[in-house]
This record gives sequence, C-alpha cells and structure tokens, in this order.
Amino acid sequence: MTEFTNWTNLTTRRKELLEAIEKNFPDQTFACSELNDALSDATTTRTLNKLCREDNYLRRFPGGNSMLIAQIPGDDNNTAFRLASQEDLAQRMADREGISLDASDYDWIQDAQRQNFASKFNSRSSTVELIPTWTRNKYRLKKATRYEVRASD
Repeated sequence: MTEFTNWTNLTTRRKELLEAIEKNFPDQTFACSELNDALSDATTTRTLNKLCREDNYLRRFPGGNSMLIAQIPGDDNNTAFRLASQEDLAQRMADREGISLDASDYDWIQDAQRQNFASKFNSRSSTVELIPTWTRNKYRLKKATRYEVRASD
C-alpha cells in the first residue's frame, strides 16, 4: 500500500476539502463540479489531483464520456447536460432558435452523432452555441484514508 500524507502535515484547505468529501461523498465517485456544489469556496481539479498524486488520499478516474454544453453569450451559467438529458436539451435549444432539427433523429450515445447535431445547430443558431465536450475526472476517497479523515473529527 502506498503511504499517504499524515493528516497533521496537510494544509488547512486540503483538510477542509477531505472533510467535505467524506461528508458529501463518503463512498461515491464525484466530479470537481459536484464537490463545488457542496462547498462555499470552490476548489479546482488541480487541487484534487494534488490530493491524489501528492497526498494519496483520493483515487482519480480519468474523464472521457461526452457531454453537451449549452452556451448563451453573455450568460456565465453554462450548463452541462449528461447523456440522459442531451436529447432534451438539444430539442429545447432547436425550438428556442426556431431551427428545424429533430434531436430524436440522432443516436446520442454516439459521439460522432452528437458532434454532427451540434455542428448543424451551431451553423444555424443566432444566440445559443452547443458544445460537445468530455466529462471531467471523477474522484473517490480511498478506503484507507477515509478512516484518517473520520478520525480527525
């Protein structure tokens, strides 16, 4: 087993993050954005990667699944939709823009088809851009380190 950084040697911020992870995702994988939803002060993927590589408290699962993002210029709230909601998002955006693209004609499991829909949509839309992208890394607190985090309370 690889050693992990002693709890007393962690920065206050890293301790806070690990405690939040244990509280909100005790035995679950999570993305940085999901963790940020539970934090008052957001963190970064870089910090989570340090908790993996430097401190060995987290296990990292590399991203790679595609998702669709609706970007409305001037709106800071870009929304990412996972596979289950992508067809609905695409149809709502096509309806909003008055574009005659039927989202149900595409196989949303296939990345090439998502890309194809987004290209056709973006070439015709005026205010919304659909961006097919990849999911972020996922993380999970290692079983051995969960006990260390719990013992710190």
